[in-house]
Amino acid sequence: MSGRVKVTQNVQEVTIPVMGAVEIGASLSIVEGSGSIVVMGYGSGSGRFSSRNCFIAEELNKAGHSTLLVDLLTVDEEEVDLETGEYRFDIELLVNRTKIATKWIMQGEQTGKLDVVYFGSNASAASALLAAADLGETVKAVVSQGGRCDLVEFELPMVKSPALFIVGENDNFITGVTRKAMGCMRSEKKLVVIEGASHYFEEPGAIEEVADAATTWLTEVMGV
Repeated sequence: MSGRVKVTQNVQEVTIPVMGAVEIGASLSIVEGSGSIVVMGYGSGSGRFSSRNCFIAEELNKAGHSTLLVDLLTVDEEEVDLETGEYRFDIELLVNRTKIATKWIMQGEQTGKLDVVYFGSNASAASALLAAADLGETVKAVVSQGGRCDLVEFELPMVKSPALFIVGENDNFITGVTRKAMGCMRSEKKLVVIEGASHYFEEPGAIEEVADAATTWLTEVMGV
């Protein structure tokens, strides 16, 4: 890590317009001297204020990456989804908002020159992979944490970005679909299995291993 890198303690709460008057919320942390920003998108059931998500973001900051934790659903959409489930697997919506957040970064005074990395879990990991396929070389790497890669299986051959897949040893379904998804990809990819972990990585030490795997791999592929 470069000696120029300095972790900021300031988290900026921002809003990103997505359609008309509709906005989504995000938490932006700029690390002085960083050359990359990790877009951590969240759909239903999780969010930018989750303690586990914030921990991973802080570890990425310490490793020299700026971060943008973004809620891909509005508060109203999240409330509706908790009742109906209509948004949690709306991949088209999640992809569109991931790409809008990316455009917002690229146009920002503080963030416009930073390399873009995606980090997603569950359905937001699927949307990150599909957005990366659409944006090509704009996205330098993708990290999937317990991702529902099966939701975009047919689009995976179009992903050019290196990809890291992190799964829990005891999460048999996600492990299975991830291995199948990786077989469809042509880009560089790596699988990390966290021993003793389930889908949400709630076991003692599991989320720390997720953060370590992500930061170590990004150092390798990004040269941070």
